[in-house]
Amino acid sequence: MKIKPLILTLAVLTAITFSACDSSKQSSQISENTSSIAISEPKEGTFDIEYVRKQINIKGQAFEIPMALKDLPEGWTWKEHENSHYSADGSGLAYIYYNDKEMFIAGLENYFEGYENDGIIYNVTIETDDCSIDGLIPLKSTKQDVINRYGEPIEIKGHGSYCYGTANNDDKFAGRINERRIAISFDENDTIRKISLTYADLTKEKY
Repeated sequence: MKIKPLILTLAVLTAITFSACDSSKQSSQISENTSSIAISEPKEGTFDIEYVRKQINIKGQAFEIPMALKDLPEGWTWKEHENSHYSADGSGLAYIYYNDKEMFIAGLENYFEGYENDGIIYNVTIETDDCSIDGLIPLKSTKQDVINRYGEPIEIKGHGSYCYGTANNDDKFAGRINERRIAISFDENDTIRKISLTYADLTKEKY
């Protein structure tokens, strides 16, 4: 007479266990699906650094920042820039190549002697019309194109550069830039001259 309640209890526990496992599996699947969802393109007139940092095109090759030197995709290599130096804030410079062709000069953070491969590309600057960031092209796109894309700038820096994103007023000539922003400069005809995109680790101390 006591066997049936025991069997019933075991059956209930088994059902709960399977239900929990199934629920855990569903939760895991939801998490995986969520992490794979791409950030959608922001509406016109707004700036989203998380979207823009993935919209870099260098001479026909897609790129994104931040990226550790050791994690460069196949075909990409790097070499220390001759003006790079080891400093307390971990800033540096590197030539970045694709299939042995120089693509751009990268600004680095977390770049320390003996651990160079851990250096992180956090700044990209483009000045030629075979490169673009978020569809904006030096020597072709205009100031009005920028305003249409991002709206009015949050800050206008020296020589009329338009800035969007964080603005920590870090105007040092050299050293790590503690910002996450895009800075766009123009020529006398209001055509884009240069675009600089920065995505710094804001958890680090500002130097």
